[in-house]
Amino acid sequence: MDSNEMKKVIFLKHAEDNEVYTILLTEEEAKCLGADNSISEISHAEPLHSDHTDNVGVFKWPHEAILLLIEEYNLRQEDFTSGKMSQKKIWSLIADKIKKHGYNVTGLQCFSKFSGLKRTYNGIKENNRRPRSGVWPYFSNMDELLHSKSPLITVSSIERKYKARSKCSTSNLDICFEDEKPIHKKSRQMSTIEEYMEDLRNERKISEEAIERRHKENIELHHRLLNSFEKMLDILEKK
Repeated sequence: MDSNEMKKVIFLKHAEDNEVYTILLTEEEAKCLGADNSISEISHAEPLHSDHTDNVGVFKWPHEAILLLIEEYNLRQEDFTSGKMSQKKIWSLIADKIKKHGYNVTGLQCFSKFSGLKRTYNGIKENNRRPRSGVWPYFSNMDELLHSKSPLITVSSIERKYKARSKCSTSNLDICFEDEKPIHKKSRQMSTIEEYMEDLRNERKISEEAIERRHKENIELHHRLLNSFEKMLDILEKK
């Protein structure tokens, strides 16, 4: 990386221990993540007026909002893989949809929360076991989302599924909703911030691969059209 490349400094506050992390992003990473607007909004803006937001702008995700996030991500899967739209724009659109249900979130908060859901899911999968009913209620949804080619179930069907399950007892509410805390304690070799940046790089890699694929398809189409045109010229010359 060029040492003279312009970098952006952002600050993230951990929702559990209130520890503040400082991250250096390149300009490209900042644009992909939305650091120009949404990060600064979390770090420096006035407190958000929401029942689910504390005085530093850290959104506390209720159960219903998490289900909406999973559904909206599922509906945007083609956008994430096609490369036609920036990651920043997609997460912003997801946040806009969730806002319509009364949850005041930003694109960055949606990105961060979904990254936490994926880490928790992957931690469970690495142990080759399903969580006990009620311990992590999003396993089935994440499993269908990440390993199914067809669109995920809708919010209404999710709600029907959860009504059939045993509800969390009052004493277990913290366990039910603290989804970003992994069931299995992974090695501490990779810090929370490094995992966060790794998620960002993976999303960007998918987008770049999609752009490269479309470029190759356009070149192949151009060659086919050129060959067809040359054949037509040959036919006309022979007449």
